Amino acid sequence: MTSIHQRLMLWLLLLISCGAILNTLTTFIALRSELNELFDENMLQLAQAFSEIHQNEIIYKPHDHVHNSSFKGEEEFLIQIWNHEELVYSSKPDVGFPLQGSLGVHSTAFQHEMWHYHRLDKSASEIIQISQPDHVRDDLIWEIYFKQFIPVILQLPIVILLIWYIVKDGFNPVKDVSESIEKRTHQYLELIPIEGVPDEIKSIVESVNQLLNRLKHALVMQRQFTADAAHELRTPMAALRLELDILNKAETREEKRESINNLYKVTDRSTHLIQQLLAMAKLEHESELQVEVNLKPLIDSVIEGYKGLALKKSITITNKCADHVIIDGDSNALSIMLSNLIGNALNYGHHKGVVNVDVIFEQEKLVLSVEDNGPGIPEKDRARIFDRFYRVLENQQYSPTGSGLGLAIVKSIVELHDAEIVLVDGINSGVKFNIIFTNKLRRS
Repeated sequence: MTSIHQRLMLWLLLLISCGAILNTLTTFIALRSELNELFDENMLQLAQAFSEIHQNEIIYKPHDHVHNSSFKGEEEFLIQIWNHEELVYSSKPDVGFPLQGSLGVHSTAFQHEMWHYHRLDKSASEIIQISQPDHVRDDLIWEIYFKQFIPVILQLPIVILLIWYIVKDGFNPVKDVSESIEKRTHQYLELIPIEGVPDEIKSIVESVNQLLNRLKHALVMQRQFTADAAHELRTPMAALRLELDILNKAETREEKRESINNLYKVTDRSTHLIQQLLAMAKLEHESELQVEVNLKPLIDSVIEGYKGLALKKSITITNKCADHVIIDGDSNALSIMLSNLIGNALNYGHHKGVVNVDVIFEQEKLVLSVEDNGPGIPEKDRARIFDRFYRVLENQQYSPTGSGLGLAIVKSIVELHDAEIVLVDGINSGVKFNIIFTNKLRRS
């Protein structure tokens, strides 16, 4: 059973049923005890009354056993009087309850039933005995019990209906919130009003609102990304069409060779842009990171991929990371991050420059840095370099194939690892990117 409403109703009904049964048992036991005490007291008083009346009014006749009770209100008791151990009076002559040997109030078995009796010795020869069978008391107990509890039983369906209504009414706010959530679509992501929401589900509504905010932000970013990507792709496509037109109109061999070289550059830029777009799209769907990553071989593998470009520009790349530095993360994403940072350092770096990759520990933090001695980034551009498709105008001459997505991808990967990226001055006029990891480092 998955319905909270049904489970709550079931538990309430079980609780009421158990309470009713327990109350019935305790009431019955208490009622029986009190009535037994009352009947015992009545037997005592009745014996005393007979003792006084017989003392003043009655003269016994030997062997006179057939007398009717003169007390019409006491039919539930058997009244017997013995004189010289001979029964001289019985209110119910057909009941042969024997004379008991114990004085006072006691119980004994007679004719397969328990009897309660009280024996009073008026004198050495005269004995008064008041007795009563158990069923007389039980009949009266059940009569009183049913008179008291039949109205309660008749009211039980009304109580159940009231409980059902109260529970149903109590769940109305949950139903209202559910209906509000059902109305939300990708085109309608307004927050659910928190006013009037019960405290018990307020945290759920707040969590849903946070999810709606994140979804709204993601959709805005997706639309912006799509628009920016379309805009950026339009430029190389237009350039490609222009170069094709030029190639078609070229008359000399030199003109054709120049157009073909330009076509290669345009296609290289388009390929790079598409690769970056695919990397960005993949990162937006990354989930939890639980893999142990050894940074030293990861950095070495990225550097290995750039050996050709480094050799071409005579740039020295060094990996200063110690062996067995392990963090929890996504090795593919970290590889893309390093590839973008090292690739930028090489593309924008000076001839015979240097690129240093280092990993250091600062207290409980791990700092991964990529530093170069290139042209640097002007202060006015540093606040926007992590924006998508943003490129530093002064540096476009160093990397004409750049798309403006590399550092945006780096920032996304950093955030994916709950890390922080800081830009500081590097060697000479160059820059240094520090990626600061917390709570993910492991030293081996």
